[in-house]
Amino acid sequence: MPLSLCCLILWQENSDGSVTTVNPVGEKIEYKYKDSQVKVLFTKLTTPGHLTIKEVKLSSEQKEELGAITDTAYDISSDMQDGTFTYDLTLPNPDTSKDVQVKYSEDGNTFQNIASESKEGVLVIKDLNHFTVFVTVVNPTPPPTFYQESVIDNGDAEYFEVGSWSNTASCAANAYDDDGRYASNSGSKTATWQISVPQTGHYKIYFYDTGLRNALINNFEPIEARGDAGQLFGNFIVCELLKYNCYGNFGFNFNYWRTKGGSEVDLILSKPNHDIIAVEIKSKQQRINQAFVSRYPKSRMVVIARDNYWV
Repeated sequence: MPLSLCCLILWQENSDGSVTTVNPVGEKIEYKYKDSQVKVLFTKLTTPGHLTIKEVKLSSEQKEELGAITDTAYDISSDMQDGTFTYDLTLPNPDTSKDVQVKYSEDGNTFQNIASESKEGVLVIKDLNHFTVFVTVVNPTPPPTFYQESVIDNGDAEYFEVGSWSNTASCAANAYDDDGRYASNSGSKTATWQISVPQTGHYKIYFYDTGLRNALINNFEPIEARGDAGQLFGNFIVCELLKYNCYGNFGFNFNYWRTKGGSEVDLILSKPNHDIIAVEIKSKQQRINQAFVSRYPKSRMVVIARDNYWV
């Protein structure tokens, strides 16, 4: 008796590049999108209908702002009414070395987080009851938090010493406000100033005195010969802007701007009247942050470089 083979065609191609199931979907059947790891498994159906899946390409600005691993998102839709079904969705995880998450969007522009479970190179979202656009992104680190403090003084309540310390008035040092402290001889002596800062986030530390920074790391080489030229130049510019803002009474608030993908602008100077000046500090010429420009086209962008600056 001859063996009869039947080939079941699940999908049909559409003119816009999407695919739609030929027949109404069924429970406990896994629908795999083309040659990929995108899968839909229905766990409950009230009135079965058709399923459509389409790849959507993110713009470079969207990819950068979202922190998307690739420029591909998946638009999943159906002729079934939301809430009349539940399903589990599997999405590929292109980079298992990173902490990733899934975002979804109802309009293709604004994305929100959705809980997912990581399993052997894929991400699984369970018990969904409607279709939308999904994309995998890198979990962002907390954005930097700006904290501004006046000159640290040994009279502050947060300052304390261990060991024997003396006033600089007894030596030849020219101390700030004639009220510095120093430790003579050797031994275990520490001076600590406890900064009261927010407990979450990542911090950038700048010194009002760039020379003090050099002294702490014991590096007095010219900037051209230094591996930390970018950090040194950035520290100097931030210090000067802080002093200029303080003594010129300009009233700017200092902030950072950072995308979830890690792209950032060094400083955002803002005023209560909503004036915004974005400041990029570069040790060499580089292009302006395009993600910021595209999102805030009416803001003013200033780039300060070591050899020149431009607006």
